[in-house]
Amino acid sequence: MLITSKTKFCNNPWGLTVREAELLWLLTEFSRDDVGARIGIGHSAFAMALHRAKTKVGAKTATAAVVEFDRWWQGAKGGVRVAVLNRMEIELFETVEPSGAAQL
Repeated sequence: MLITSKTKFCNNPWGLTVREAELLWLLTEFSRDDVGARIGIGHSAFAMALHRAKTKVGAKTATAAVVEFDRWWQGAKGGVRVAVLNRMEIELFETVEPSGAAQL
């Protein structure tokens, strides 16, 4: 999937890198497994990138970070599109150590 407005990701209020912002954006649309494959990173790298993004956004959970990012991305006009299934997958993913030691 091509994202044509990567420059808009650079202007996010949290100082997320384009890759971190792209990760949060993709999590609003696709499952965790699909996102890892789409941006070409493995389980451990995905966990670390998600943790960094969550920390920068200032959210307690990755789900909250995705929701907050989506609110910003939508510009408060379209609402939050995060699917319930994606939220559950993200919450399950948060139980995995960033090192990738634990498995789902």
